[in-house]
Amino acid sequence: MSARRSQSDDSLLRERLFEPLRRLRRRARLYIALSGAARMLVAIILASLAQLLLDRWLRLSIDQRVFFNIVITLIWTWGLIRWVVRPLSRELSDDWLAAQVDQAHPELRDLLATAVQFAEGRVGSESSNSPALMRRAVREACAAAEGVSFLAGLNHRRARRFALQSAGMLALVALGFAVPHTRTLLSTWFQRNWLVRETSWPQATTIVPVGFDEYGQRRFPIGDELRIEAMNRGRVPRAATLRWRTSSGRSGREAMTLVGDARWEASLGVLEDSITFRIVGGDERTREYTVIGVERPRVVGMLTTIEPPAYTGLQPLQLQDQSVLDVPHSSRIRIRARLNKPVASARVVGTGGPVGRVVVDESAEADFEWDSPQAGAYRFELTDRWGLANRRPVRLTIKVRADAPPAVALTLDGIGESVTPRAELPVEVHVTDEYGVAQVSVMMQRNEDPPAATPLTPAPEPSRDLERRLVLTPRDLDITPGDRLRIWCEARDNNPAGEGVARTEPVDLRVLSASDLLAELAQRELELRQRFEQLLSAQRGLADALRQVMPEASAGRATAALAQQLGGLARRQSEHASQVGELRAAFESILEQMRNNKVLRVADERRIGQRIAQPLGRLEREEMPAAAATIGALRVAVANTGSDPLVQQADILDQMQTILSSMLEWEGFNAAVALLAEIVEQQEQLHEDTVDAVESELDAILDFDADAAP
Repeated sequence: MSARRSQSDDSLLRERLFEPLRRLRRRARLYIALSGAARMLVAIILASLAQLLLDRWLRLSIDQRVFFNIVITLIWTWGLIRWVVRPLSRELSDDWLAAQVDQAHPELRDLLATAVQFAEGRVGSESSNSPALMRRAVREACAAAEGVSFLAGLNHRRARRFALQSAGMLALVALGFAVPHTRTLLSTWFQRNWLVRETSWPQATTIVPVGFDEYGQRRFPIGDELRIEAMNRGRVPRAATLRWRTSSGRSGREAMTLVGDARWEASLGVLEDSITFRIVGGDERTREYTVIGVERPRVVGMLTTIEPPAYTGLQPLQLQDQSVLDVPHSSRIRIRARLNKPVASARVVGTGGPVGRVVVDESAEADFEWDSPQAGAYRFELTDRWGLANRRPVRLTIKVRADAPPAVALTLDGIGESVTPRAELPVEVHVTDEYGVAQVSVMMQRNEDPPAATPLTPAPEPSRDLERRLVLTPRDLDITPGDRLRIWCEARDNNPAGEGVARTEPVDLRVLSASDLLAELAQRELELRQRFEQLLSAQRGLADALRQVMPEASAGRATAALAQQLGGLARRQSEHASQVGELRAAFESILEQMRNNKVLRVADERRIGQRIAQPLGRLEREEMPAAAATIGALRVAVANTGSDPLVQQADILDQMQTILSSMLEWEGFNAAVALLAEIVEQQEQLHEDTVDAVESELDAILDFDADAAP
């Protein structure tokens, strides 16, 4: 308080203002506590009632009851904080309470709030406030407070309602514990849910399944018929129903049969997984009971190791959970079977009885080993320590794969159907064998002469995939024009039990003179030139068609019909590029055949390679694809093409015409060369005939002199 106020003013403030505000604060907190307590009682009673009804109807298990306890406790804690702790911890200051009193009594005109602020020195500074004004405000507030009730702003009716409500609920709870029947019900609820005991609910009928432990569990072998028996105590109901569900999610209900006066039975058939059930009859609704399935012994996993014969050089192969085994002949099989439980015995049985060797131990594993297995169907038979056997044994299908001969392929690169005596033949050999290649030879045979072998050195280790390239020289066989040359490949694997030999289909070649081969290649070039002329004509047609649609495309009238027409022209241009590529490959093949047959001249290299094949390659990879892209772009906008399509077409036609000229020039050159070769060949034949005639006359003269000698 300000030092400028007199002691009489301070005493007046305490008596008339602050003391009533303190009484108002205590009453307000009491009402807040009553409101929170009433809400908490409602929450406690409703949650307890819901828990009682759920447990009474569903016979909750212990873990379910514990879960509900945790949920209910969390809800109660939240309500206690929200309705009691937080409201009571909120500060009720004097100025706020004074403002509430002013609001309840408008005639005060905020005098109480102003007086409290003056008294606490929160209206200006002490030096600036007028002492007279402060004394006047305080005295007016005290005089006005004398005739008003500070508690009038509280909702007394609401507080009384909360108090009556709380008292009524407490009385109801007390009545519940006072009445014998409800006391037993509430006591059972408290013991089952909050003391977590297995106390039975009070009822006239009690049904207890037979063979279950204190936790309501029983074990049975999966795959056997399950029969549930229960004893009836007290009143026998007209019917009892067994409601069940399995761990896999299946559920159902079975009507139980009354056997005698006090025993119920029901069959659930052959089950393969655990089951949880309860029995409902009369006022009985039993707790949940669980039948835990005890699995029969079975194989849950297999690691199979296949060890191929040593001569193959193959590493052992491991297969996980594989029931169909494809094994090489003379291999060894080892299987480590992982079981679901330890077993007393295990064996692998086929149509002829047990096979191989099986060893079991306490680690729930069985080791099976079999040398040189036989093809067939087999099964794993297991027996556990209780004498239960596996009803569905794992089945093994073993396929024994014989040692097949190698697969051989032979390819001649850059060679046609004819060769010259001086030819060098590039050969590619590809041999595969699952177990390894021991020997590979390329065979050449002239006419019906004994074949000549060219052995290929395999890899140091057994190779399953062998590729070799070599060059054959048929002149080693003294071949001449008119002979037939046959080439093939033979391969042998390294199986010591029986050699497997394979050979390719022979490649038959005609042996021609250099002039005959050139004539044959010239004929081939003539055919290619004719195809090229047809392609040139088609390219001219494409250029004419493009020239006709360019005015419409340049005008920007991009109709659907125009776009379709331009798309067709672009596809035709791409097809032309593909055909040019085929012609290029054909000319390069001619050039390669001439090179391999040793008839290639420098002029041939220049004409075919530089003036035909290379320009065709540029057309295929650059010019025509660019033209096709430009035509395709016309469907969108002419300005975005970047190139004039008509200029591109003109360039392509010029290049094609130049290539055609080179082809025609080459044909004339080849004709002249062929004529000269024919003349030279005729001169050589005349020379050989003259030599033969002279030798014949000389032999005749010598024979005459020998006859005339004495």
